Amino acid sequence: MRNIHWNFSILRHSILRQAAMISFAAFTLAAGMCAGSGAAALAAPAGAGTPAASPASMGVSSGHDLDALWKSAGKDFDLSKHDAVLLLESARVTILGGGARRTTIHRVVWIGTDVGIDTHADLRVPWNSATSTFSVTKLRTWRDGRWWPDETRVSPTAVVETLPFAVALADDYSAMRETMLLHDGVGIPCIMETEYTIEETAPGPGGADGFFLLACREPAVLVEYLVEVPGGAPFAFHSGNGAPAPAESPNPQPSGAAVNGGMKTYRWSVERSGGLGFPRIADASSYAPYASWSTWKDWDDPGDLFAKCFDKAASIEGALADTLSSRLAFEPADAAKAAKIASLVSEWTRPVHCDSRLRLFSPRPAARVYETAYGDALDRAVLAAAMMRAAGLEARPVFRSAELGGVDAGVAGFSRFGEVFVCVTGDRFDAVYDPLESSLMTRPGMNWGRTVWKPGTGKAPQLRPDPEVAAAGSS
Repeated sequence: MRNIHWNFSILRHSILRQAAMISFAAFTLAAGMCAGSGAAALAAPAGAGTPAASPASMGVSSGHDLDALWKSAGKDFDLSKHDAVLLLESARVTILGGGARRTTIHRVVWIGTDVGIDTHADLRVPWNSATSTFSVTKLRTWRDGRWWPDETRVSPTAVVETLPFAVALADDYSAMRETMLLHDGVGIPCIMETEYTIEETAPGPGGADGFFLLACREPAVLVEYLVEVPGGAPFAFHSGNGAPAPAESPNPQPSGAAVNGGMKTYRWSVERSGGLGFPRIADASSYAPYASWSTWKDWDDPGDLFAKCFDKAASIEGALADTLSSRLAFEPADAAKAAKIASLVSEWTRPVHCDSRLRLFSPRPAARVYETAYGDALDRAVLAAAMMRAAGLEARPVFRSAELGGVDAGVAGFSRFGEVFVCVTGDRFDAVYDPLESSLMTRPGMNWGRTVWKPGTGKAPQLRPDPEVAAAGSS
């Protein structure tokens, strides 16, 4: 029976592969028949895997000529060698009052295989409904010379707001959302377009920062990143790993933006990007072109604000303090106390794996984390720091760069860092506490090659090249 099932699987795979090739050949044949139909046609260059032509036109979308991008895809790339090719990967960030932001993602991608469908057809977008709104303006598929399901209308059944599984049993995180964007009319080959906007409605923290890779997993005809900032706001930026300098231009103030002094746009763009490939061994930000920016005045601005919010939440009293004291009664050494506290956090709370950077300046109080018996990285760090401090240890929040190497010294903010850790110092003891694992890292050289930032200390991030450095907080 196993051999019969195995042979049937091979036969099914062969049939599906032949059907896909026949469909692709028919699509290409239609391209040749329509090649002379004028400007409205999508001219298909000769060669294997060239884009299909259509007597209809995809038109212009948000200022981009989709037919021209499609033609460039066939000229610049051999589509028979790729699962997908991005015609357009665009992100636009508009800074509103107080550092709040509006982010619009616009993606147009050609799909050539099942892998391409799995990667791009059904998207999951995380966002915080307590502080933001989410809207979809385009969700359509170009196939057989038309847009599916409709050229202008987004199907209401294609946008599904869900609660992430990770927070299903964590009521305090119920504002976290994961909206699924489901494309209709998908086939092989086809072109899918997605455009959505996340706008923060809560008052901004006073500044903003961002980071964007100007390269994608797949080859791309055009990758662009636009940042719109108030004309009088401080703005620092950096183009890394060979990325071009941004083009700067003034533009009218966007509707609904409560800012003064008009707006200024910075636009980074890369054409004919070869793609990063997959899987990747190293973090792409260590070698791929990128753009980073910030409206914070310096590192003290975001650091002091975060430390203030963290310290306010990281305190315990009453029954929790008494319980902690009794559990530490037989742990005289600071190292033993820190290890016991890490064990207690693991015993008393379960980790919730959601992106705490969506609520970076709103940690829950340590007592609430203990009461609910769960926490994400930020909240578990708060609880651990509160308990460490109650035990007489020094405990400060610390960030480590996600990749090896330095960060851009003149571009302040959190975009180049991952989740928060806790730097713990005591008598002849230094360690870094990992809140998701609820473990202490004490091995020498654990931060070698990474950039470490302790917000609220008045110091800028520092690259730790010395393998003998035992902890993020050591001098």
